[in-house]
Amino acid sequence: MFRLYHAAWWIAVCCCLQVSCSSDPCTDYTADEEPKRSVQYNVTMNSSLLCDLGLSTGWYRFTSAAGGEMPTTCPPQFACGTHEPMWLSGTHPVVGDGEVNRTVCVHHLDLSGSDCCGLQVDIRVRNCSGFYVYYLTRPPGCDMAYCAGTETPCPAGTTSSNSDFTPGCSAPNNPGGLTNMAAVIVPVLCIVFMLLFFGGGLILYKGKRYGHERSVHVSPSPVRRKYSVPTIDE
Repeated sequence: MFRLYHAAWWIAVCCCLQVSCSSDPCTDYTADEEPKRSVQYNVTMNSSLLCDLGLSTGWYRFTSAAGGEMPTTCPPQFACGTHEPMWLSGTHPVVGDGEVNRTVCVHHLDLSGSDCCGLQVDIRVRNCSGFYVYYLTRPPGCDMAYCAGTETPCPAGTTSSNSDFTPGCSAPNNPGGLTNMAAVIVPVLCIVFMLLFFGGGLILYKGKRYGHERSVHVSPSPVRRKYSVPTIDE
């Protein structure tokens, strides 16, 4: 009886392991939403650098609006929100390729200078028909981080259908600037209208009064009388 129970336990363990090993990375992955991984995101003086040294090994999908595909050309240093960006050396697979092995290059800087592939990391990639998933491992050190995407946030005052990321950034139909301008113009127009209204009435009133005063103080025309001069008969 004990041996039967022991055998059943091992069968259950093997089945669980089989399920775990056969899980689909296209549905069983970790979503990474960091937009700073974009190739177009350049580090500034006050920026905090990304570092994937604490990354857990496993399948990842980049889900940020900046884009979900690793670049296949060497980004400049201080791109992707980090000091030494990591990029995919080679092409992305098609759906029929299944899982493929790929090499990730680190744009490394050492005493000899800058090298686009100074360090390398082995990963796996799969095409999930619409997006890619990557089996990532920790980089050799900091500050190094995987790059993903090429889009950037829209400029201030503009929006887009891509979660306010490029492309397609445009000003909204009713931007706040017009609203603020209207808030200033309307009171000014009201004041001008009031001045014109009351000022015009005052001018009209003074005009009538002035005409009345003229009619009162105008002297009447003198009456001219005719006198006949008598004639002397000789």
